[in-house]
Amino acid sequence: MKILTLIFTVCVLASCATTTKTAADVNTTSESIANDDVTSGIVRTEYKGCPALIETTEDGQLVKLYPVNLDEAFKVNGMKIFFTYTPSKAQQPESCTLINKVVSVENVSKNQVK
Repeated sequence: MKILTLIFTVCVLASCATTTKTAADVNTTSESIANDDVTSGIVRTEYKGCPALIETTEDGQLVKLYPVNLDEAFKVNGMKIFFTYTPSKAQQPESCTLINKVVSVENVSKNQVK
C-alpha cells in the first residue's frame, strides 16, 4: 500500500512540473489561414520608450505596429515573424510616439504558412 501511495505521489508531482515557453512552443500558426491574410514584419525592441514594435509595410509605406499581446518569446530585436492582426482599442504607451497602429496579433510564427 505504501508503494502505491508513493507511486501516485510521484506521478502527481511529475505532472505539475513547470515548463518554459520558447518561440517554437508558442508557434500558433494554423494551416487554415490563407497566405493573403498573413503579414510579415520585423520585431524591434530598440526604440526608447517602446516595449516592442513590429515594422511592416502597407501599400509600400513603412508602418509601425504596437502588438498588445505579443508573446515574450517573440520579443527579440530583429526577429522576422509572420502573423495576422486586428486593430485593438488598447492605448499605446505614452512614452512611445512612433506607433502607427495598436493591434492584437494572432497566429505568430517564425515560419511562413505555405
